[in-house]
Amino acid sequence: MILIKKELLDFSASLIDAELNIPIRCVQGAFPNTIKANLRPGHAYRLIIQKEGYKNDTLDISTYGNAAYTKRINKSIYLKRKHIYNASLQFKSEFSRENFSGALILINNMTENTLDTLDNNTATATIKLDGDCEYIITSRNGDKLRYIYVEKKSFKLSALVPYYNLYLGAAIPSILYVKIKECLSAKDTEGANIPEVTVWDWVNRNQFNITPGPEGVFQIVVMDDRLYDLLIDDKEVRLQGSETVHGKYCIKYLHDSGRQQFKLQK
Repeated sequence: MILIKKELLDFSASLIDAELNIPIRCVQGAFPNTIKANLRPGHAYRLIIQKEGYKNDTLDISTYGNAAYTKRINKSIYLKRKHIYNASLQFKSEFSRENFSGALILINNMTENTLDTLDNNTATATIKLDGDCEYIITSRNGDKLRYIYVEKKSFKLSALVPYYNLYLGAAIPSILYVKIKECLSAKDTEGANIPEVTVWDWVNRNQFNITPGPEGVFQIVVMDDRLYDLLIDDKEVRLQGSETVHGKYCIKYLHDSGRQQFKLQK
C-alpha cells in the first residue's frame, strides 16, 4: 500500500515495472489518500504521482529480498505545492502599439522540458508560471517575433499570489559564424576530426544537425543566443567572448552584428 500524505484528492497515480517498462494496475486503497497494487517479488517498480498545482513526484519501489507475495510493503510519498504565480505579458515600450490579438504564444518550460501554446484572441495575455522553473516565452504574430527569458522566482507562498509584469522584446536575427576543430598543435592539424554539430531551437522546439566544411567552418541564422542551444557530442556549448574550448575542440565564432571584429582564420 502507498500512502499519499495530506489526504490529497483527485490525484493520478501511474505504476510502472521499471525493468520491463510496462504499466502495472493500481487501485484506490481503503482510504481516499491511499493506493494499492500487487507487486511481484524480486522486482523494481516506479510510482509516479501527479496532481494539479503540485509538483510531480516519483517513488522507486523494490521488492528484492521479498521471497513471498504475501509480504506487505508500506510506502509514503509527500507532494510539494508548486510556486505558481500570475504573469501579465506586455511588450517593451518601443512596441507599445502592438497587442497580443491573434498572436501565437509559446511557453517553453526549460526546466521541465515542456511546451504550452496559447492562441490569443484578446489584446492582453495573462499566464500562470511555476516559480521553480525557467522559461522562454515567445509571441509570434506574422513576421513579428517577440520574446522574454524568465528566470526562477523565489518567493514564499502566502494568501496573496505573486503577480509579475513580463516585457517581451524583439528577437533580432543575426548570422553566427563558427570555426570548430580539435585543439591540436600545428604539426598535428592534418587529419584532425571535425564533429557533427546539433542546434536545438527553443522557439520551434526542433533540432537539426550541421556538418561543418573541411576547415570546420559553418554558419547559422539565429534570432538570439537565448533562443537556441548549440551541442557538440550531445553536450551543450556556452559561447562567450569570441572563442571557447569544449572538451577536445577549439571553437571560434562571431555574430555578424557582434561588437567584436573577429574574423575566422583558415
